[in-house]
Amino acid sequence: MIEVLLALAVIAIGMTTILGLFPVGLKASRQAVAENSSANVADQMVTYMRVMGETSPPLPADPAINYNATFTDATTALPEYSGLNLSGNTTIDIRENASGTISFNIDDESKKFLDEYKLGEINEPGDIIYEFSRVAQGWSVFVPVMRPSTPYSLRRRVYFIVQGPSSAVMNNVNRVIDYSAMALVWKDTVQIKRLESGGTVWSNWPSDAIMTSGTILEKYQYSGKINIELSWPLIMPYKDRKKRYYQVVINKPN
Repeated sequence: MIEVLLALAVIAIGMTTILGLFPVGLKASRQAVAENSSANVADQMVTYMRVMGETSPPLPADPAINYNATFTDATTALPEYSGLNLSGNTTIDIRENASGTISFNIDDESKKFLDEYKLGEINEPGDIIYEFSRVAQGWSVFVPVMRPSTPYSLRRRVYFIVQGPSSAVMNNVNRVIDYSAMALVWKDTVQIKRLESGGTVWSNWPSDAIMTSGTILEKYQYSGKINIELSWPLIMPYKDRKKRYYQVVINKPN
């Protein structure tokens, strides 16, 4: 009996140790899936930004038009980083113009989005009945609709992304969410060194003067950068979320 008890004790200790590894393994697996999903989402977002030439379909066929819409067009271009001021890790001041701002609380809006999404109150592109709309037919990427400002005042700045069964289906209630994230997107100027005529002097292009006070057309005459911050999951406060940063340089087509 003593030997049996000892054997059972050894087995119990072993099983307890093994069972204790399951939560660790599951957590690591979920984190790996989230990391992979984030990389895929970032790639999708960059692709979307590169081809999104207008605020509504059909998309123009001219790549130069798409570039201008992303970097230089006043109505559709991405904001520069100065237009995405994070305050207290939860509030974004979206600068619509020189005299006004729109405050956007990340934690509050994330909760609103999840509640609306789970109830199926998500709209097709162009429909602004609810607070969040898809950016494109079939995509599980959504843009907040802020009122009383223009319907897509946050377009190309803040996005919510979800993945899971039927996430691309319209008006599907009680959805299962496998992955949820928020994307902050902004643009930046690419400054390079170039060799002046004669081959002896290096200078910055665009010049430091253009970078400081030049026009938007001068800053983005040849190329621009798209920056994406992904934070997940949405159920967590923004300051506690996992965050990854992605950047891509896009050269203006001739």
